[in-house]
Amino acid sequence: FIGSLLLENLLRSCIGIRKIYILLRPKKGKSAEERLELIFQNEIFEKVTEEKYLKTKSLVKLMNGDIAEPMCALSDESVNIIKEEVNFIVHAAAALRMDESLKISYNMNVRSTLHLLQLAETIQDLKALCMYPPHTLM
Repeated sequence: FIGSLLLENLLRSCIGIRKIYILLRPKKGKSAEERLELIFQNEIFEKVTEEKYLKTKSLVKLMNGDIAEPMCALSDESVNIIKEEVNFIVHAAAALRMDESLKISYNMNVRSTLHLLQLAETIQDLKALCMYPPHTLM
C-alpha cells in the first residue's frame, strides 16, 4: 500500500526521474509481473497515466526478487544494474498481519532489512536509504 502510493507520487511529481526499479516477489499465486500490473490498475494511477509528459510504464523496471532472501534473491545481472544505476532506496515491505507466524514476521521485518542493507552497501553512488515503516529498524 505505502509502496504504491510512493510510486504514484514519484511518477506524478518528480519529472527528473530516469528509472524506478521495483523489487517484487511472486505472491498469492500471482507472478511479480502480474502484481506490478495490478498496481498500475489501481485508481491512484489515473492521474499519472493521463499526464502525457510521463511515460509511466517505461520509467518503472521490474526486478524479480525477495527481500527475505540474501542479496534479495536477485540475479547477478539485476545486482549489477542496482550497483551501477540506483541512487535511492526506499524499503516499504513488511509483514503487517498480527496473526502472522513469528518466523515470517521476523524474516520480513528484520532479516529483509539486513538483506537490503547488505545490497545497499554494494551500490556505487547511493545517496539515501529510507526505511518505512519504522518497525523495520528492530
